[in-house]
Amino acid sequence: MDNDCDETTLDDGDADGDGVTLCDGDCDDGDAGVYPGADEVCDGADSDCDGTLPADEADDDGDGMAVCQGDCDDADALTYDGAAEICDGLDNDCDGTEQDEEQDGDGDGVTDCD
Repeated sequence: MDNDCDETTLDDGDADGDGVTLCDGDCDDGDAGVYPGADEVCDGADSDCDGTLPADEADDDGDGMAVCQGDCDDADALTYDGAAEICDGLDNDCDGTEQDEEQDGDGDGVTDCD
């Protein structure tokens, strides 16, 4: 149906084949995994078209990694999965082991932070 009187019906098509049209609320008709009611996945996209990302999918500290991707402290940009350990008493690399464990520069078992 030509609902907007522009002599085309393409605006109400389903380009990605997910069964939901733009007129029905599909916020990305180029991605079949994005439509109202879709399950949210950790990809940084609003998969369910509700205008928000779940808290574990947002990157609040701007380090490029969300909680669901391995950021164990999304309030600290120096703490995420794979980050370098620094002498700050925190588990910067999110491996759950002793803090600052990688700072034993001479290999004597005593960290540079001690």
